[in-house]
Amino acid sequence: MKLSTVTPICKVCMKDIKDETVGSLINNTNVICSRCFKGLHPTIQNFRVGEFKATSFYEYTETAKGLIYKFKGCFDYELKDIFFLNQKGYIKFMYKDWVMVPAPSYHEKDEIRGFNHVVEMFSSIGLPIINGVVKTKDVKQADLSSKERQRIGEYLKWIDGVDIRGKNILFVDDILTTGSTALSICQMLKQHGAKKVEILVGFHTKNTKVFNLFERIIRSFVAYDLS
Repeated sequence: MKLSTVTPICKVCMKDIKDETVGSLINNTNVICSRCFKGLHPTIQNFRVGEFKATSFYEYTETAKGLIYKFKGCFDYELKDIFFLNQKGYIKFMYKDWVMVPAPSYHEKDEIRGFNHVVEMFSSIGLPIINGVVKTKDVKQADLSSKERQRIGEYLKWIDGVDIRGKNILFVDDILTTGSTALSICQMLKQHGAKKVEILVGFHTKNTKVFNLFERIIRSFVAYDLS
């Protein structure tokens, strides 16, 4: 009997994926083709937000904007695994024994969407996640003036009973623009006893110190599996 096979489909362009794609080479999982992955301009950007070290993994291009909108604006839950498919081994290796605290969404938006997009986006990495912060008001950074953005911490509240004392914490978010939210939450994390605090985001709107991730990721992870 001849067994039928199903050709995997890229979740971004919806075209057939061949076996030689980056996703299949690194993680043996086909969810994004190499063309779409390269189209997101994968680069590691190292920068600082206040006193805190920060790292991002993609340029915030028009392609990225469309993908994020499809994920969190159109509720396309199936896209959750593509953002760090080819970087999760690197992140787990670099941040072994760290815990992630995600940026909060306003609870009504999470209820409408059916999921918290930041939690789902970063859950594929495999590090522990602690929800420690809630957003008390539905405010958008884009709607705020520069002075109002500096006061974003007024709309953030620590969840009673969440204990992070002595832990190394990664604050994670999908996009970093001004850094006001990241800075406020990182300061909150330190105030609640975190040993170390760093920032990890998918997309950063400014180009800083970068290196090409696409080529290095192949050299680094085809040789051994860190996932």
